[in-house]
Amino acid sequence: MAKRKFKAARQRKFGKPTPPVLNQMQPLSLAQCMIVKDEEKNIERALSWEQGIASERTVEDTGSTDRTVEKISVIVPTYNRESYLQNLIRFFLDQTYSNKELLIADDSDKPCSMMPELCREHSEIKYFYQAKRQTIGEKRNQLLQVASGELIAQFDDDDYYAPQYLETMHQTLLGSASDFLTLSRWFAYSAPLNIFAYWETDRRFPLHYRVSSSDVRIVSTEPHPPDFIEINLFGFGFSYFFRRRVFESVQYAPMNCGEDYNFYCKLVQQGFKTMTVPDETGLVLHLLHQSNTSLILPQYLLPTGLLSRFFDTRILRLAGYLKS
Repeated sequence: MAKRKFKAARQRKFGKPTPPVLNQMQPLSLAQCMIVKDEEKNIERALSWEQGIASERTVEDTGSTDRTVEKISVIVPTYNRESYLQNLIRFFLDQTYSNKELLIADDSDKPCSMMPELCREHSEIKYFYQAKRQTIGEKRNQLLQVASGELIAQFDDDDYYAPQYLETMHQTLLGSASDFLTLSRWFAYSAPLNIFAYWETDRRFPLHYRVSSSDVRIVSTEPHPPDFIEINLFGFGFSYFFRRRVFESVQYAPMNCGEDYNFYCKLVQQGFKTMTVPDETGLVLHLLHQSNTSLILPQYLLPTGLLSRFFDTRILRLAGYLKS
């Protein structure tokens, strides 16, 4: 049985709710609950009735055969990452959200050998290969054109996504009036250096760590431009989650670097509403390794022993991201 939960944006936090204050009048809280089946044509209208009034909205789907439960298209551009693709597919198949598809655009030196069999076994996985090199932006546009979901999730081919990732992002976006969602605070791990970090991209400190796959140091943020926060907050596309209608107005530029931030700027110019939420529970782990050029500026280096409190380290070890 599929379940959709909606919570007002003003209550959208991953931490514990603030306890009530004694001797203080508490506002009434209204909850909306619906049991539905095959209500594709009516579900959004019914949900709109309590928009901004109900603090929690829950929809129990009892087995719809139409699109009452929105489909999420996960898009992944890749190049010469066959070993990482195997892990990515595992993370996708483990997602608790049921109505989903995985679309992969690959322009590697040769096709991924495991994909034909995987596509036969899992009809929700579609693999597109072409030998001609393309930019990341061009591959994302190609995948968005064939996506059949009402919602789009961007995955990086070398990051870890927890099983509840899609379900949580889905509930967060649909519980708001926004068109676009991304994570503002997230965890990262440099595999070669065995460094576990946390970056609050919506905050700027005088000093940050500079972490890559080969080096870590303390740096000053003073030389960085005034839009330091905005560039970092919206410049990492691994947690982009948006409504399909965004792509109907905005496409990716043919770029290999900065294409995510460029896409974000254009959708804002088109008037789409955006929102951010922090990951405080371990929804995704951004990975730095010797095969990528990612560089991050987190405020915190965490004890690696805390990895197991937020992530399934058994899966990370099986995927080769952690040492045994």
